[in-house]
Amino acid sequence: GSRRVRILLALVIVAALFGMPYQVLLPVFARDVLGAGSRGLGLLMGAAGLGAVGGALYLAARRSHRRSAPVVAAALAAFGGGLVAFAFSRTMALSLACMVVVGAALIVQMATSNTLLQLSAPGDLRGRVISLYLLAFATAAPIGALSAGWIARRVGAPWTVAGGGAVCLLAAGAFATRIPSLRRAAAGRERSD
Repeated sequence: GSRRVRILLALVIVAALFGMPYQVLLPVFARDVLGAGSRGLGLLMGAAGLGAVGGALYLAARRSHRRSAPVVAAALAAFGGGLVAFAFSRTMALSLACMVVVGAALIVQMATSNTLLQLSAPGDLRGRVISLYLLAFATAAPIGALSAGWIARRVGAPWTVAGGGAVCLLAAGAFATRIPSLRRAAAGRERSD
């Protein structure tokens, strides 16, 4: 019944369904787009991993969970923007930089969404809400990967990844416009408690 929980779960689904399928298309980019072969694939995956470590360190350094909704919006926007830039990159250096951004932004968005979900859910429903988070993530990612493979065969891997990144950017923008109303609703609930 919580609008905030519904929106956060929807953002997790968007990132997993439209953004994360870049991972299954990385071999195509390494071989066909960048001409870098298996070594290039390892570098691209390593760059995303490096970004993920950086994103995790950023989250560990945050002192407060206040104002986390803008962090979710910014991370989803950076994730989408990084994917769009990666899709049209034709140099390994730029592609690696994009993968660092993508890895960091994905970790920040998913982990912060998880944190907000846990803080938003009543104690007696917290386990169910986290189960929904895991279900959304675990279901959307494989469906997105399957769909991305099918779409990439028809329009190409770059356009598929760029389209997924654009959807993430649009979702981030839509969420950012709703942050003030979510804050007002949360403040109203705190006053009534």
